[in-house]
Amino acid sequence: MTESDKRPLAVFDLDNTLADTAHRQRFLERRPRDWDAFFAAAPEDPPIPEGIALVLERAEECEIRYLTGRPERCRRDTLAWLVAQGLPEGRVYMRRNDDRRPARRTKLEILKRLARTREIRVLVDD
Repeated sequence: MTESDKRPLAVFDLDNTLADTAHRQRFLERRPRDWDAFFAAAPEDPPIPEGIALVLERAEECEIRYLTGRPERCRRDTLAWLVAQGLPEGRVYMRRNDDRRPARRTKLEILKRLARTREIRVLVDD
């Protein structure tokens, strides 16, 4: 099967799109921001029902991918959270641990790379 024969992609952000991060925002209100505590609390994120429903709906016609600004060190917890929510399997794109650029920049780079070889039918991000 060639790349063009594959189903189109539906790409979903995690934080504040599928996962409600309100309970851990307090770690970012401090100075300096406590990013370690912010990400450590992610496994306790409640799901956002509308986001979860949209992933499940789009999985019927699209290949699911997840795109997050979370650092690579959060991969194990992130994958466990996705499974616990009953979400479909899909490649998870994360930023390198040493990449301190804004998530909007790292995400845009990944999206441009994906779009070179695949149709991105749906992108859901906050």
